[in-house]
Amino acid sequence: PGEAGTAADPPTVIINEVHVQSPLSAEPDFVELRNLGQAAVDLSGWTLRDGDGNKFEFPANTALGQAGLLGIWCGDGGGEGLHADFGLGQAGDSVALFDADDRRIDAVTFGAMGGSIARTANGWTTAKPTFGQPNQPVQPAKLTKLVINEWLADPEEGGRDWLELYNPDANAPALITGLHIRVGQQVGGLHAIATIPPRGHQRIWLDTRSGPGHVDLSLPTDSATLTLITPEGVEFATMKYGKQRTGVSEGRRPDGSSRTVKFTRGATPGAPNIVPSYSGPRFNEVLASNRGGLSDWVELYNDTGATVSLDGASLSRRADGAGDWIFPADTTIRNGGYLVVRFDGSRPAGDDNTGISLPAEGGGVYLFDPDGFLAHSIEYGFQVPDQPIGMNGGRWKLLATPTPGKANAAAVALGSTLEIVFNEWMAKPASGSDWFELFNPEAKPVDLGGMTLSDDSTAVGRAKYTIPALSFIPARGWVRWLADGASGAGHVNFSLRGQGELLRLYGKRRSAIDEVEIFNAAEGVSRGRLPDGAAALIDFPITPTPGGGNYLPLADIVINEVLSHTDAPLEDAIELHNTGEAPVDISGWRLGDEFDSPTHYVIPDGTILPPGGYLVIYEGDFSRGGAGFRLNSAHGDTVHLTAVDATDRPSGLRAVQAIPPMANGVSVGRVMLGSGTQFVPLARRTFGVDTPGSVAAFREGGGAPNAGPLVGPVVISEIMYEGQSDVAGIGQAQLEFVELYNFSEQAVPLYNPLEPQNTWRLRGGVRLDFPANTTIPSGSYLLLVGFDPAAEPTVASRFRAHYGVPGGVPIIGPFAGRLANGGETVRLLRPDDTQGLGQEDAGFVPYLPVEAVSYDNREPWPSDADGTGLSLQRKVADRFGNEPGNWLAAAATAGRANASSEAGDRDADGMDDAWELAHKLNPADATDADNDADNDGVTNLGEFLSGTDPKDATSRFLVESIEVAQGRVTIAVHVSPNRRYRVEFADALGGGWAKLAEFTTDAAQRLATVESNASLGQARFYRIRLVE
Repeated sequence: PGEAGTAADPPTVIINEVHVQSPLSAEPDFVELRNLGQAAVDLSGWTLRDGDGNKFEFPANTALGQAGLLGIWCGDGGGEGLHADFGLGQAGDSVALFDADDRRIDAVTFGAMGGSIARTANGWTTAKPTFGQPNQPVQPAKLTKLVINEWLADPEEGGRDWLELYNPDANAPALITGLHIRVGQQVGGLHAIATIPPRGHQRIWLDTRSGPGHVDLSLPTDSATLTLITPEGVEFATMKYGKQRTGVSEGRRPDGSSRTVKFTRGATPGAPNIVPSYSGPRFNEVLASNRGGLSDWVELYNDTGATVSLDGASLSRRADGAGDWIFPADTTIRNGGYLVVRFDGSRPAGDDNTGISLPAEGGGVYLFDPDGFLAHSIEYGFQVPDQPIGMNGGRWKLLATPTPGKANAAAVALGSTLEIVFNEWMAKPASGSDWFELFNPEAKPVDLGGMTLSDDSTAVGRAKYTIPALSFIPARGWVRWLADGASGAGHVNFSLRGQGELLRLYGKRRSAIDEVEIFNAAEGVSRGRLPDGAAALIDFPITPTPGGGNYLPLADIVINEVLSHTDAPLEDAIELHNTGEAPVDISGWRLGDEFDSPTHYVIPDGTILPPGGYLVIYEGDFSRGGAGFRLNSAHGDTVHLTAVDATDRPSGLRAVQAIPPMANGVSVGRVMLGSGTQFVPLARRTFGVDTPGSVAAFREGGGAPNAGPLVGPVVISEIMYEGQSDVAGIGQAQLEFVELYNFSEQAVPLYNPLEPQNTWRLRGGVRLDFPANTTIPSGSYLLLVGFDPAAEPTVASRFRAHYGVPGGVPIIGPFAGRLANGGETVRLLRPDDTQGLGQEDAGFVPYLPVEAVSYDNREPWPSDADGTGLSLQRKVADRFGNEPGNWLAAAATAGRANASSEAGDRDADGMDDAWELAHKLNPADATDADNDADNDGVTNLGEFLSGTDPKDATSRFLVESIEVAQGRVTIAVHVSPNRRYRVEFADALGGGWAKLAEFTTDAAQRLATVESNASLGQARFYRIRLVE
């Protein structure tokens, strides 16, 4: 006492790893020691003790070598090695190491955990179990992802308050050492080492007891605000609750969601928040990727032994979506019976349809009981088109065929995961997210569930993203993930680094299946295999195909014209054209409305397309007897022409052409324009026999050069996509407009006269449905704006005044969205007749293209309409609109005739464009007319009108001086070389002017003088005019 203490030497033997067995980590409990010293340590007589005082003594001659590791199995189980007869507590425990003299060498106290914790230079962290082997730390889940998942604030008498934490990370455990909890203004901390497994739960007692898993706090029963705080002091996961019921916990359902419920049927601390007492009908079969049938659907099956009522029960795609779609009153399922509910997003919700579709890339279906509790659910990943998942042998499997309302079909035979490859990837997209796709070259679908994807090649990183259960890739098919670091179906929790990284696919046992190296990725260019699954890798600069077959465009063979909406004597037709200079053998090539469609048409052997030649394939060929494919005129379609190799497999060369919804008898085809080739509705059909008397006569047509594009009669004639920023009383968004013009001799109704409720639409970056009964008269204009003229009359008045809009021109708004300053497509659509009762999509209204303008603020489009007061204006109304050469930038003429490109003053500032350009002024800026570029006292407009140089202060048209002496007036005036002037006088203003003199200046003359007699005492006025 009274003297300095002696510092203890740090131990040379430490507790290096502790593992506690759990359902997620099956290895038995163990403790691992590590020798940090430079010599072996004799552990004879040393002891290992737990928190209950149980003791294990090391046998004689037990040595721990230099830098060695020694594991001790604890409790039952374990392999070779030392065995202690006590296990470790899953809810928390202590482990201490004592030497032969009973001195404590090292100790660790931990809370609830399932798995391993390992010692590092920075303290304890989560790890993979490595009994007797070097530690493998695992990066813990981000602490701020934790959620307060359930709580009990008013327990029954004798009970204790508690709350439950949930770790939503699917792959990594959460390390909660040092986490603090705030209840109102009171704060308590968790100081013991503790973890929460991936998607695991942990109850924290809020009481006055000490020890792991306890915090000295309590929960108010009336209401409270709870907050979690990281060891660094960052607050997160704040949530509030109201009045609590005695003995009833409250929490989130499903786990981690935003929806909270009261668990009146029993709390679930430390476990998923579910209601375990449900014993009604359950999901039995799900079709989430419908192509050939009516819609997606789910099937319920009742095996309860009695008829069950579904009154008040509901279905949803959302885990917290109780009540989204409620079963109709009096709905029952008899014992042994089935009930099928459609998920058809193309139809309104009804008694047997939820009104929404199921996502084919992954999702879930949830059944809720009448109290809003989750009764049953099924979650899935990527699905195979037209193949359901369903119960088979007590497990969910991929089934061979759909059997709605009947006993399930057999499970389909699955292929091997070993052949799956990375097929294409985009690491530096021009817009949107990174992505990559897998390809299955097998003739059978493959179950991907449990496999992992990673951009981390270390052993720890192999499980970075685990593919969900019930995820399948079709036979010779593809699946695509967005690599955007987001959660959710079709997303992975990492992104691609275009400058260099390794992307790997691991099997369910974490063995490598495939890998690709990504390096020096170019913007907007994908890279992948050609053909699909091949070893060769190439770039795809213009044909990225995420989730589809890779291809490069065919060099000379094009899809030239398509007719998709017909009645006799016409039928659908597809015209091919050889644009090259050599014949092309297209025998065996495939034509279809999908690349991988089994109903494609095979072009007959011996079919050779000569240079410049045409080939028309008619519906009677590609849909013979209804067994092939048909073009969808109501929804639009896509035509694929696929070249094949010598083995009749796709060669990787293809022509792909999207077809918009089309009017009856109107074809769509290629047109050559100054800006390139476009595929647009044509002014007339050109298949060869285009006004036939019969279908047979129509089929005689062998193809012909296409007509020009179909234009009008209503066109987009002016676009103001960025108004000026300094207009008083009206914002830039309110200055935007789209102008329509009817160049025909008849009024055009902007609705379907047979179905007036279906009106025209504006789509693209802005969206507007035209009001009912809107008509645009012959030769008239109509303006579409981003504000509501009726609700904002002051804005409308200022808009008309600013642009000089004539009073009779209608202004319609508001459109939703903004016109993009960097360019976008504006589309004008008109409704066709509603699909009839005999159609699969009865009630659907097709919308047909009238006009599409893909403007830009860069060449070849006029580039000077960015906030300058200029708009884009169509030069010729009845010429094709989506052609940059048919547009100019000029001062806005909203509701009036567009500026003329020949007028030469686009900004309407009074100065010719050529003169402004010659003197380095801006012909797109009307404000420069009032500027004085050379500070000579004359505005630029004045210089233009006087013929002087606005950039030369010595060049000006200005009276220098007037002198009166000896009865003579001498006037000195600044002039310009080689110009003609006239001097005039008048004895009174308001009277006539008389000519005094006229002269022409010399080539270098800058100053001229004029003399005149003047009687003394007489008033006289003079002026000098520029004649030419």
